[in-house]
Amino acid sequence: MIKFEGTFTVKNKKGWHARPCSRVVRLLKSHPNLSVVFEKLGCTCEPASGNSIFELMKLGLNHGDDVRYTLQGNDETEMHTLSENLLALNEQLAQEEDSENIYGF
Repeated sequence: MIKFEGTFTVKNKKGWHARPCSRVVRLLKSHPNLSVVFEKLGCTCEPASGNSIFELMKLGLNHGDDVRYTLQGNDETEMHTLSENLLALNEQLAQEEDSENIYGF
Protein backbone atom coordinates (compact mmCIF):
# COMPACT_ATOMS: atom_id res chain seq x y z
CA MET A 1 0.00 0.00 0.00
CA ILE A 2 1.38 3.39 -1.05
CA LYS A 3 0.63 6.54 0.94
CA PHE A 4 0.71 10.08 -0.47
CA GLU A 5 0.04 13.30 1.44
CA GLY A 6 -0.62 16.80 0.23
CA THR A 7 -1.97 20.09 1.56
CA PHE A 8 -4.00 22.98 0.21
CA THR A 9 -5.77 26.08 1.46
CA VAL A 10 -9.54 26.36 1.01
CA LYS A 11 -10.01 29.06 -1.63
CA ASN A 12 -13.75 29.59 -1.95
CA LYS A 13 -15.09 32.32 0.30
CA LYS A 14 -18.01 30.30 1.66
CA GLY A 15 -15.83 27.34 2.62
CA TRP A 16 -16.77 23.74 2.06
CA HIS A 17 -20.52 23.65 2.49
CA ALA A 18 -22.74 20.95 0.96
CA ARG A 19 -22.11 21.74 -2.71
CA PRO A 20 -18.30 21.77 -2.60
CA CYS A 21 -18.28 18.67 -0.40
CA SER A 22 -20.52 16.83 -2.87
CA ARG A 23 -18.18 17.80 -5.72
CA VAL A 24 -15.19 16.44 -3.78
CA VAL A 25 -16.99 13.16 -3.04
CA ARG A 26 -18.01 12.84 -6.70
CA LEU A 27 -14.38 13.32 -7.78
CA LEU A 28 -13.16 10.74 -5.29
CA LYS A 29 -15.74 8.20 -6.43
CA SER A 30 -14.11 8.31 -9.85
CA HIS A 31 -11.06 6.74 -8.16
CA PRO A 32 -12.58 3.78 -6.28
CA ASN A 33 -9.22 2.06 -5.77
CA LEU A 34 -7.94 4.88 -3.56
CA SER A 35 -8.93 5.86 -0.05
CA VAL A 36 -8.77 9.52 0.96
CA VAL A 37 -8.81 11.13 4.39
CA PHE A 38 -8.95 14.89 5.02
CA GLU A 39 -7.73 16.72 8.12
CA LYS A 40 -8.22 20.37 9.04
CA LEU A 41 -4.79 21.56 10.14
CA GLY A 42 -4.63 23.29 13.50
CA CYS A 43 -7.82 21.58 14.64
CA THR A 44 -8.30 18.72 17.07
CA CYS A 45 -11.33 17.47 15.15
CA GLU A 46 -11.43 13.93 13.78
CA PRO A 47 -10.17 13.33 10.24
CA ALA A 48 -12.90 12.88 7.63
CA SER A 49 -13.33 10.22 4.99
CA GLY A 50 -13.51 11.57 1.47
CA ASN A 51 -16.42 9.22 0.81
CA SER A 52 -18.89 11.15 2.94
CA ILE A 53 -20.34 14.60 2.32
CA PHE A 54 -21.40 14.76 5.96
CA GLU A 55 -17.96 13.86 7.32
CA LEU A 56 -16.37 16.52 5.13
CA MET A 57 -18.91 19.09 6.26
CA LYS A 58 -18.21 18.24 9.92
CA LEU A 59 -14.63 19.46 9.41
CA GLY A 60 -16.08 22.97 9.18
CA LEU A 61 -13.68 24.07 6.46
CA ASN A 62 -13.78 27.82 5.94
CA HIS A 63 -12.03 30.15 3.52
CA GLY A 64 -8.32 30.19 4.33
CA ASP A 65 -8.26 26.93 6.29
CA ASP A 66 -5.34 24.61 5.59
CA VAL A 67 -6.20 21.00 4.81
CA ARG A 68 -4.05 17.90 4.64
CA TYR A 69 -5.24 15.00 2.53
CA THR A 70 -3.85 11.49 2.65
CA LEU A 71 -4.29 9.14 -0.29
CA GLN A 72 -3.73 5.40 0.00
CA GLY A 73 -3.71 2.85 -2.77
CA ASN A 74 -1.53 0.72 -4.99
CA ASP A 75 -1.28 2.92 -8.09
CA GLU A 76 1.13 5.82 -7.70
CA THR A 77 0.15 7.36 -11.04
CA GLU A 78 -3.53 7.36 -10.10
CA MET A 79 -2.65 8.94 -6.74
CA HIS A 80 -0.77 11.79 -8.40
CA THR A 81 -3.62 12.29 -10.88
CA LEU A 82 -6.17 12.48 -8.07
CA SER A 83 -3.96 14.85 -6.10
CA GLU A 84 -3.70 17.20 -9.08
CA ASN A 85 -7.47 16.96 -9.64
CA LEU A 86 -8.19 17.81 -5.98
CA LEU A 87 -6.03 20.91 -6.18
CA ALA A 88 -7.65 21.92 -9.48
CA LEU A 89 -11.14 21.38 -8.00
CA ASN A 90 -10.25 23.63 -5.05
CA GLU A 91 -9.36 26.39 -7.52
CA GLN A 92 -12.42 25.73 -9.68
CA LEU A 93 -14.81 25.92 -6.71
CA ALA A 94 -13.47 29.38 -5.83
CA GLN A 95 -13.77 30.62 -9.42
CA GLU A 96 -17.32 29.29 -9.78
CA GLU A 97 -18.33 30.96 -6.53
CA ASP A 98 -16.84 34.27 -7.66
CA SER A 99 -18.71 34.12 -10.99
CA GLU A 100 -21.98 33.30 -9.18
CA ASN A 101 -21.53 36.35 -6.94
CA ILE A 102 -21.31 38.60 -9.98
CA TYR A 103 -24.93 37.76 -10.79
CA GLY A 104 -26.11 37.85 -7.17
CA PHE A 105 -27.01 34.16 -6.86
